[in-house]
Amino acid sequence: DFEDDGIGISKVWGVSYTGNLLAQVGDEIDQVALSDGCYELSNSNVEVLRDAPHGSTITSQGLGDVIDICVNDGQADEIEFINVSFSFAPYIYIITDENDEIIEIMNSSLYDFEAAGGGVCRVWGLSYTGHLTAQVGGNLTTDQLSDDCFDLSNNFIEINKTEVDGSTIFSPSGSVIDICVGDGSPDLIGFFNNNNLSNSYRYLITDENGILLNVIGFNLDDFDDYSAGTCHVYGLDMTGILSVFQGQNIFNTVLSTECYALSSNFITINKSS
Repeated sequence: DFEDDGIGISKVWGVSYTGNLLAQVGDEIDQVALSDGCYELSNSNVEVLRDAPHGSTITSQGLGDVIDICVNDGQADEIEFINVSFSFAPYIYIITDENDEIIEIMNSSLYDFEAAGGGVCRVWGLSYTGHLTAQVGGNLTTDQLSDDCFDLSNNFIEINKTEVDGSTIFSPSGSVIDICVGDGSPDLIGFFNNNNLSNSYRYLITDENGILLNVIGFNLDDFDDYSAGTCHVYGLDMTGILSVFQGQNIFNTVLSTECYALSSNFITINKSS
């Protein structure tokens, strides 16, 4: 019975002997006489792997136990997880919501949360023997996670995911709009988007090179006072405070103090005078 022998590896040999057995616990069997008569060891051994699941503690790669990220902004959100389990048993990571419902079972220690949606999730470690029975939609703390032994990590990593959606913008006037400016007649153009989040949504008006000309916080702007030329209108979904200013290029400037995402398209306005 190996129950009390702890985690490790044992080798079991057979020995045939005459006389008195001299072998003692602690001896190296190939370095001492095993009996005072004749003896012979078996020409093979049985190796016994003594194991037990050990959930241990998990950490993130230098990011702490609570991690804030922006998702759906077009930037990868890869986080690597590490455990200090001393078990030989398989070890996996499981993502749950705040109620411990299983969202994802990770096949590696590295995961990209970019497409994970907003909200709070938790990452746990799981060491197990036998066959994994945990399933997406199950409960991590109440379900049988393996058909044999298993042990959860004694902590979890919390991921706070702020979601932004630049969405697609459109105008009732079309995607390419021709207007006359400076003639004293209003050139009102309305803009709309498919964003369903509750973040702040703005429209950025730039020249053809992405240089910011104006920011509007409503769905309507009068372009009669703009100079002749071509401009582009982008949508911007954001949290925090707008950090881009007129004259800056929106493609190489941080646009918000927190999370943000530009629309996947723009509306072209050709202004003649």
